[in-house]
Amino acid sequence: MSDALRNADNYCYRHPDRQSFVLCQRCGRTICPECQTQAAVGVHCPECVREARQSAPRTKPRIVSAMSSSSDKPVATYALMGASVLGFLISLISGTAIYAIAYLQGSVAVYPWTIFTANFANTSFISVLFNLLALFFIGRTLESMLGRGRFLALFFLSGLGAVVATELLGGAVVGASSAIFGLLIAMFVIQRNMGSNNYGLLILVGLYLVYSVVVDNGAWVGYVGAIVAAALASLIFVRTRRISQVQQQRLLLGGLGAVLIVIAVAHALV
Repeated sequence: MSDALRNADNYCYRHPDRQSFVLCQRCGRTICPECQTQAAVGVHCPECVREARQSAPRTKPRIVSAMSSSSDKPVATYALMGASVLGFLISLISGTAIYAIAYLQGSVAVYPWTIFTANFANTSFISVLFNLLALFFIGRTLESMLGRGRFLALFFLSGLGAVVATELLGGAVVGASSAIFGLLIAMFVIQRNMGSNNYGLLILVGLYLVYSVVVDNGAWVGYVGAIVAAALASLIFVRTRRISQVQQQRLLLGGLGAVLIVIAVAHALV
C-alpha cells in the first residue's frame, strides 16, 4: 500500500477505520460518507453543521412576528373582528346569553363587565357582518395611523361613550356599531388635522344617525355618546403628538376612560 493510503489524514476523524479522501469545506478534516452533509459548496462535517445551526439567526413563528410592535399587520383590528364573531356565537348558544354581554340601562349593577363587552354583543348575522366589514376597512386605516395601543384605546373609549349615553338616556349598546361611529369621527378629526378634506365622513355619519332615529329609536343614543367620546380622544391624540408628550397623552386618555366609567357606574348604582 502507498504512503498516501497509509496516511492517517486519509481516514475519517470520527471513524478512524473508514478511509476517505473528502474534506469538510469549513474545518478541512477528513469525513466519510456517513458524516458528510451536503452544503451549498462542498460538504460539512457534523460538528460544523451543528455550529452553523446554533449561530444562524432564529426565525420566529409568523403569529409571533405579526404580534411584534414593529410589524405592520393590523393585529388589533383582526382581534376586534374575532371578538365580534365570538360575541355573536355566544348569542346563538342561548337566547338570553346576549344580555350577559350587551349593555342595558342599569345593567352594570348585575353585569359590570358589560361596560367593555357590549361592543361585541351582536344579535343578528346581518349586524355582525356589517360591523366586520366596517372594522376591516376603517380599523386597518386607523390602526396604521395611530398604532395598535392608541387604536384599541380609541375603540374602547368610543364604546364607553356609548355606554355612558345609554346609561343616562336609555336604550342599549349591542354590537360594535357605536364604537365604529367613534372610529369614523376620529378619522375625520385626525385627517382634518393633517389637512385632508374629508367632509364626506360627516355626511355619512349624519345620514346614518337620521336612519337610526327613524328606524331604531334607541340606537342613536349610543352613537352620539361614542361620537363625543371619540372626538375627545382624537383631540387628545392631535394635541399630544410629540414624543415628549407620550406620558401626558396616556394620562389624559386614562383620565377620560376613568371619568366615563365613574359616570356609568355611579348612575347605575344610584
